[in-house]
Amino acid sequence: MEQVWKFRRLCINVAEEYDFLFVPLLKFVVAFLAFSTINKEIGYMTMLDNMFILLALSLLSAVLPNMVMIMLAAVLLILQSYGVHLFACVFVVLMLLLLYIFLQRFSDKYSLLLILTPLAMHFGLAPVVAVAGGLLLEPVALLPICSGTLIYAIISVVAQCAATIHGVEIKEFTTVITQLLDSVMGKTDTVLLLIIMASVFLIVYALRRLSVAYSWQIALVCGAVAFLVLLMAGGFFMETSMTAGKMFPGILAAVLLGELLVFFCSGLEYTKTQRLQFEDDDYYYYVKAVPKIDGDYFDEDEEEEPEIQTSVRPERQSVKTQTRPGRQPVKAQTRPERQSVKTQTSEPVRPAQQDVQIDDLESRLEKAMQEIQE
Repeated sequence: MEQVWKFRRLCINVAEEYDFLFVPLLKFVVAFLAFSTINKEIGYMTMLDNMFILLALSLLSAVLPNMVMIMLAAVLLILQSYGVHLFACVFVVLMLLLLYIFLQRFSDKYSLLLILTPLAMHFGLAPVVAVAGGLLLEPVALLPICSGTLIYAIISVVAQCAATIHGVEIKEFTTVITQLLDSVMGKTDTVLLLIIMASVFLIVYALRRLSVAYSWQIALVCGAVAFLVLLMAGGFFMETSMTAGKMFPGILAAVLLGELLVFFCSGLEYTKTQRLQFEDDDYYYYVKAVPKIDGDYFDEDEEEEPEIQTSVRPERQSVKTQTRPGRQPVKAQTRPERQSVKTQTSEPVRPAQQDVQIDDLESRLEKAMQEIQE
């Protein structure tokens, strides 16, 4: 187990040292998949479905801020919608503006979810977004997740209605826009998926924040089970094309990815949990301290053990040299020495370090309370 935690520390160090390479590479892959998906779903403007254009746009998205990737994806979606019909282009522009005004502008920190959420839903990995978001993000991230779900619904509706609205006349503008809007808002799959993803996100986030042992693992399992139960209940009460069989691979992928996130982002040693109590003139303080596991956590143990062995060996050798002249006096002299050796070697190292940590924690809490009272 020590080697596993050291491997974790090594992976984190490599990721932190070479993040200037990993982050642009991941952004390039995400942008390429997003642009390719838009062209594949709609694809009425064939000149945009060019490998050189896709690579150029993906490269720009990799080296520039995240907002550039979102803007390029929005422009590509608008142009592809214009290839279907002018009405579809107007509808997409209006929907994107409404999403930005009412939802997205309040959560610019998580704007990349506008790309990741529709992309995950296209590949059947919607549970991954809800579970991973609840483990890592804040509740405000629900806004871009819901916006991304609606964007995926918009793309699906435009792709489905492309054949029917491709040759309509200008005078049917109101009819076409109403038809597209009703298709988006009246789609039971979209409504059910919004409810499930928001509920699972909040469940995972709430359980992960609990001050109980293994809260991350509990949140992960409960989130996966909640997604499956809500999906089955929604299929029973609503007419939807989503089934547990179709979403089961996504739920399984969410559990596997969640385990990786727990391993790399949590790393707590619950068996060494300490509960401390303090008091002053006005308050009682109850503190629960859970140590983090790191590669250096085990290195300290290995450095301390040889010190105990070196302190014992010279004393044992001295006992042997004294016991050779005669047996009777040796027994009387060696027993107290062996007892002294045992008393020296039986002193644990960990409790001494824990006392130092507890004293340090007590001093920090006292300083914090003095600052609060001042």
